[in-house]
Amino acid sequence: MVFALVLAGGSGSRMGADMPKQFIDLLSKPVIYYSLNTFEKSEYIDKTVLVVPKEYISLGEEISRKYFSSRVFVTTGGSDRNESLMNAVAFIEKNFGADDETVVVTHDGARPFVSERMIKENVEAMREFNACDTCIESTDTVIEAKDSVATSMPERKFVFRCQTPQTFKALKLKEHYNSLSEEEKATLTDAGKIFFLKGEKVKIVKGDQNNIKITYPEDLMLARSILEQE
Repeated sequence: MVFALVLAGGSGSRMGADMPKQFIDLLSKPVIYYSLNTFEKSEYIDKTVLVVPKEYISLGEEISRKYFSSRVFVTTGGSDRNESLMNAVAFIEKNFGADDETVVVTHDGARPFVSERMIKENVEAMREFNACDTCIESTDTVIEAKDSVATSMPERKFVFRCQTPQTFKALKLKEHYNSLSEEEKATLTDAGKIFFLKGEKVKIVKGDQNNIKITYPEDLMLARSILEQE
């Protein structure tokens, strides 16, 4: 089976809001609605799991009941993104069972504009790989630096910016994560790195410039504009 895991654990502190950004109103619906709606309608997704902080479980369930069918489930996250992923995998194992072919398509709840094309290409990547990242090419030159001094300037054509979805074989994700040291876990800013650290290839599929993550107030303005144009 293929499960979408919509991770809604952000605090909204950089948004300056009084609730997590994924629950903020965006054209009369919560931000989280838009990605959930795309996954719920996708022909490539069997079930969708919304992962929220425990203090927002009631709100998550309310949103699920109001807008979606019984294919959308709600569970609680962990202390960080990766623990939330592990909690979601445990939820799947407990409620539906999992085997070596079980796939999880993980997505930021604050990214409203995931597309069916991205979902399709992520799921299809699982035929050959155990991990997949959605990325866009960098239009800017990037540098590595330490103490405000450049240490490396990678060629731009080899540099990509990670978005979501990120897709994994569920049990392989769990196995690799549990085998990491605490020091390795502390370096994880991207779940794909779990597989990278274990020497596995991570497939890249093409993202989209509109697949923005709402972090700052100006991002919310841009999201409104994208929705109005659509």
